[in-house]
Amino acid sequence: AAPPTFAAYECTPKQAEAAAKAEAAQSEAHRRAEAASDETKAVVSFDWRWFCGGPAMEELLETTTLVDAEFFVALAEAGGIVPRWQALPETAKIGPRNAWRLRCWNRAFTLPVLVLSYPWLDREHPDRLGEQLRKIVPILKALLATAKEFGEHATIGVLWDYCSLPQRPYRSDDEAARFKLGLHNINAWYSVRARAH
Repeated sequence: AAPPTFAAYECTPKQAEAAAKAEAAQSEAHRRAEAASDETKAVVSFDWRWFCGGPAMEELLETTTLVDAEFFVALAEAGGIVPRWQALPETAKIGPRNAWRLRCWNRAFTLPVLVLSYPWLDREHPDRLGEQLRKIVPILKALLATAKEFGEHATIGVLWDYCSLPQRPYRSDDEAARFKLGLHNINAWYSVRARAH
């Protein structure tokens, strides 16, 4: 028998409006970060390089997207829900090119990364009412407050599989290959030497 098929979840108009509001806020934060000096972007703390597992984590960014915690906070406060990877704004993605925003972190034996393990609440979307997103906002805000001690552009990266890896349906061949590699490496995120806590 053919495997069951399902459609991608379609946001309600209110959720779509919240997503647009969060994207606008994130675009402004991204613009400011992009305007930072080359000197700021080149900072790599000693702890990041030698005691935090930072270089190992950066390798994982080649196949897995982290989401800027600031975007999730704005999204939750606007009443939105997490988007699938294909709909995630580019400005909300933390990848190899802007990983410098994580390298600002300078706390020994920790990383500015929150790796989520959570239940999917239905087949089409893991959190279609935004309940889980809203529950983690206080944690994200606390982590962001710590990150900002190391600079205005410092942030926390969040691994949330729905946003971090390309989702079905409608995966292109390149997206399917990225998903396969990301899924193969997913457990490494839980065993990188240290994570933010």
